[in-house]
Amino acid sequence: MPGDTHFFVSAAGAGYIIEALTRTLVERAGDVVVAVGFDESRTIFFVNHDDRMLEAYGPHGVRLWKTAIGSGFRGLTLNGAAITGEAQQLPEAEWSGFTVDVGTGEVRWG
Repeated sequence: MPGDTHFFVSAAGAGYIIEALTRTLVERAGDVVVAVGFDESRTIFFVNHDDRMLEAYGPHGVRLWKTAIGSGFRGLTLNGAAITGEAQQLPEAEWSGFTVDVGTGEVRWG
């Protein structure tokens, strides 16, 4: 994770934030982790929970935001200060484009 004082472990889909020096559990971070990644500068760490929610962490394991995005999403792309993709707002709904502001977690549709 950014700052090198914490690391993220995913085991059987569950996510855990661990303090690097002491190897102690800081926080359990969800049960259905499907993907993780960094921004280009490696200052923000992203967690994809079940293709339904995105979460971002900054240096030292500090959660920046957590954003629910409908009933499922696909085609995520990080473009500088935004994450884009398509999502279903309801289980049987059509796929719609969305953008997540990397700095705030705000979701914009369309």
